[in-house]
Amino acid sequence: MIYKDYGKTGKKVSVIGFGTSRFRPEDYNSEEGREKLCNLLVKANDLGINYFDTWDAYGDGKCEEIIGQAFKRMKNEHFIATKTHDSFFDADDVRRRIDSSLQKMGVEKINFYHMWRILDMDQFYAYTRKGGPYEGAMKAKEEGLIDHICFSAHCSGEDIEKIVSTGYFEGVLMGYNVINFKYREKGLIAAEEKGLGVGIMNPLGGGVVPQNQEYFSFLKENEEDEVTDSALRFCTSQEGISVVLSGMTNEEELLRNIAAVDNREVFSKDRIERIKLKIGEKLNTICNGCKYCRGCPKGIEPHHLMFAFNSYLLHDNNPRYFFEEIASWEDVPHKTYDCIGCGACEKKCSQHIEIRKNIGLINKMIERRQSNIKAGLERCFGNRDGETIGIYAAGQYAKEMLRNYVEMNGSIDFDVFFFDSNPKVVGTDAVLPGNMVYSADKIEEKGITRLIIASEKYYDEISGRLKYLEGKGVTFVKYTIGEQYKKPDLL
Repeated sequence: MIYKDYGKTGKKVSVIGFGTSRFRPEDYNSEEGREKLCNLLVKANDLGINYFDTWDAYGDGKCEEIIGQAFKRMKNEHFIATKTHDSFFDADDVRRRIDSSLQKMGVEKINFYHMWRILDMDQFYAYTRKGGPYEGAMKAKEEGLIDHICFSAHCSGEDIEKIVSTGYFEGVLMGYNVINFKYREKGLIAAEEKGLGVGIMNPLGGGVVPQNQEYFSFLKENEEDEVTDSALRFCTSQEGISVVLSGMTNEEELLRNIAAVDNREVFSKDRIERIKLKIGEKLNTICNGCKYCRGCPKGIEPHHLMFAFNSYLLHDNNPRYFFEEIASWEDVPHKTYDCIGCGACEKKCSQHIEIRKNIGLINKMIERRQSNIKAGLERCFGNRDGETIGIYAAGQYAKEMLRNYVEMNGSIDFDVFFFDSNPKVVGTDAVLPGNMVYSADKIEEKGITRLIIASEKYYDEISGRLKYLEGKGVTFVKYTIGEQYKKPDLL
């Protein structure tokens, strides 16, 4: 393990720190799961990690207790970093929270205590007002309950520079990665010049980098390099960065991250400049999935929408990728989102994303998609007098197609036959209850005259394989809603 000085504090911290915000409910809500997490933390310390970051709300309040149990078993030196809550708390509130955290973790003091999530200078002033959170932390430090007061920044590089210049803090934890470094490096440079320790959170953009490896392939120096490893090394190799937090949930992630750092490559200034040329303005407001924006009065989940919107941005503003990503979170939206424009989500967003504007664009995409769906359904099911309808590919796409039909027309008021080449599907009622799925050789036997290919991706392959049916009175119809919005001119 590589260790670095944490600013002028005299402490040496492991270049990889353990972030605990990504612990999963299925783990921390069971005794077996909590034991597993405890063992993972101890394993990390055995392998050289000595910096552990938490907060009293992580894991629904259970995280500090898990860390406390792990600390009792650790044989090597270890430091704890935690943070306050929002800036509206006063000095007494902060002191009570510090006492609670010390008790839960079973430690005598907190090594690095952060003023949490400063979004702009107004919030900085709220933290440092008379009788505010900073004053409470200073009193705790005077009593020996805190070693070093730091701040957690989600503001611009210029604002970080201003905050650093006040001399109030010994360290900073900032969102900094290969996605946004071009817009945050001024703050990093200022912190380094002032001798502050620098911690980095979201080195992989909250999962954006590993989920879009093709897009970020420019990080690789050699073909055999792994994009995620390169993104991690990008941060750990920079001299001004003391520790890089990684939210690990299992031993595989732990071992991989340590291996990536142990074999770290130094990113030369020339290489960093080449990478900078690949970073466009849109990457400065990529959602990292932190979920701070939750609490919409209309029940919208902005973090779901904005994380899915990343895929739209990273694929040349192609709506197809937004809908594919949102489908992995929840049902594909069939109605526009009822955003009232209050801006509550934007005030809490750590990335300063224009959420209201983006939801407006999403609503336009939904409207266009619904129009395309209606046209696609008309193409497939309209003017069917005397026709016998068949649907080939009895999968999710067929289900969605028919669900859309029911939503727009009330019910499926005609006979339809389903076909597939997958033996696991044939013989079941995989699409509609009571409607058997037949093998392809039954298409002619069932007297199909219109065969809808419910697979946009494999249409050419399927229609080519069944081309012989065209000479037997079968017309192929492609159900697609994608081609009509490949050019998002409305956006």
